[in-house]
Amino acid sequence: MTINVSAGSCTSPYSASISVSPSRIQAGEDAVLTWSASNVSAASCTVTNLNTNTQIDSAAVSGCGVAERTYPLNDILGQTTYRLECGSLRQDVVVNLVPRFEEF
Repeated sequence: MTINVSAGSCTSPYSASISVSPSRIQAGEDAVLTWSASNVSAASCTVTNLNTNTQIDSAAVSGCGVAERTYPLNDILGQTTYRLECGSLRQDVVVNLVPRFEEF
Protein backbone atom coordinates (compact mmCIF):
# COMPACT_ATOMS: atom_id res chain seq x y z
CA MET A 1 0.00 0.00 0.00
CA THR A 2 1.27 3.49 -0.86
CA ILE A 3 0.33 6.60 1.11
CA ASN A 4 1.21 10.15 0.13
CA VAL A 5 -0.05 13.17 2.05
CA SER A 6 1.03 16.65 1.07
CA ALA A 7 0.00 20.26 1.57
CA GLY A 8 -2.67 21.44 -0.81
CA SER A 9 -3.97 24.84 -1.70
CA CYS A 10 -7.20 25.88 -0.01
CA THR A 11 -8.01 28.03 -3.02
CA SER A 12 -8.21 25.07 -5.38
CA PRO A 13 -11.56 23.28 -5.67
CA TYR A 14 -12.26 20.20 -3.60
CA SER A 15 -12.11 16.86 -5.35
CA ALA A 16 -12.18 13.14 -4.74
CA SER A 17 -11.49 10.42 -7.29
CA ILE A 18 -11.21 6.65 -7.35
CA SER A 19 -10.06 4.30 -10.10
CA VAL A 20 -9.06 0.69 -10.56
CA SER A 21 -6.60 -0.86 -12.98
CA PRO A 22 -7.36 -3.03 -14.77
CA SER A 23 -11.13 -2.72 -14.52
CA ARG A 24 -11.69 -6.17 -16.06
CA ILE A 25 -9.89 -9.18 -14.66
CA GLN A 26 -10.12 -12.95 -14.81
CA ALA A 27 -10.28 -15.29 -11.82
CA GLY A 28 -6.98 -15.35 -9.96
CA GLU A 29 -5.82 -11.97 -11.28
CA ASP A 30 -5.32 -8.90 -9.09
CA ALA A 31 -6.20 -5.24 -9.61
CA VAL A 32 -4.98 -2.04 -7.96
CA LEU A 33 -7.38 0.52 -6.57
CA THR A 34 -6.13 4.14 -6.46
CA TRP A 35 -7.89 7.03 -4.81
CA SER A 36 -7.13 10.63 -4.00
CA ALA A 37 -8.80 13.57 -2.27
CA SER A 38 -7.91 17.22 -1.92
CA ASN A 39 -9.43 20.11 -0.02
CA VAL A 40 -12.30 18.00 1.26
CA SER A 41 -14.21 19.20 4.29
CA ALA A 42 -14.14 15.76 5.90
CA ALA A 43 -11.45 14.77 8.39
CA SER A 44 -11.05 11.41 6.67
CA CYS A 45 -11.95 9.47 3.56
CA THR A 46 -12.99 5.83 3.39
CA VAL A 47 -13.26 3.19 0.67
CA THR A 48 -15.97 0.56 1.04
CA ASN A 49 -16.68 -2.65 -0.87
CA LEU A 50 -20.40 -2.10 -1.51
CA ASN A 51 -21.00 -5.78 -2.32
CA THR A 52 -19.95 -6.86 1.18
CA ASN A 53 -20.46 -3.49 2.93
CA THR A 54 -16.88 -3.78 4.22
CA GLN A 55 -14.57 -0.81 4.70
CA ILE A 56 -11.29 -1.70 3.00
CA ASP A 57 -9.30 1.52 3.39
CA SER A 58 -9.34 4.80 5.28
CA ALA A 59 -7.05 7.81 5.64
CA ALA A 60 -7.04 11.13 7.46
CA VAL A 61 -7.15 14.26 5.33
CA SER A 62 -6.11 17.32 7.30
CA GLY A 63 -7.10 20.86 6.41
CA CYS A 64 -6.13 21.66 2.83
CA GLY A 65 -4.13 18.46 2.53
CA VAL A 66 -4.13 15.95 -0.26
CA ALA A 67 -4.39 12.20 0.33
CA GLU A 68 -3.44 9.67 -2.32
CA ARG A 69 -3.44 5.92 -1.74
CA THR A 70 -3.12 2.72 -3.68
CA TYR A 71 -4.60 -0.52 -2.43
CA PRO A 72 -4.13 -4.01 -3.91
CA LEU A 73 -7.33 -5.91 -4.66
CA ASN A 74 -7.38 -9.69 -4.73
CA ASP A 75 -9.97 -12.42 -4.28
CA ILE A 76 -12.55 -10.48 -6.28
CA LEU A 77 -15.71 -12.50 -6.78
CA GLY A 78 -17.87 -11.31 -9.66
CA GLN A 79 -18.64 -7.67 -10.34
CA THR A 80 -17.57 -5.57 -7.35
CA THR A 81 -18.32 -1.90 -6.66
CA TYR A 82 -16.04 0.22 -4.48
CA ARG A 83 -17.12 3.60 -3.06
CA LEU A 84 -14.88 6.46 -1.99
CA GLU A 85 -16.52 8.75 0.59
CA CYS A 86 -15.02 12.01 1.82
CA GLY A 87 -17.79 13.75 3.74
CA SER A 88 -20.53 14.49 1.20
CA LEU A 89 -18.28 13.64 -1.77
CA ARG A 90 -18.92 10.14 -3.12
CA GLN A 91 -17.58 8.34 -6.15
CA ASP A 92 -17.90 4.70 -7.23
CA VAL A 93 -15.76 2.42 -9.38
CA VAL A 94 -16.58 -1.10 -10.61
CA VAL A 95 -14.28 -4.09 -11.12
CA ASN A 96 -15.63 -6.77 -13.44
CA LEU A 97 -14.59 -10.40 -13.16
CA VAL A 98 -14.82 -11.87 -16.64
CA PRO A 99 -14.93 -15.61 -17.34
CA ARG A 100 -11.86 -17.39 -18.59
CA PHE A 101 -12.63 -19.25 -21.83
CA GLU A 102 -10.57 -22.23 -22.82
CA GLU A 103 -10.95 -24.39 -25.88
CA PHE A 104 -11.36 -28.12 -25.39
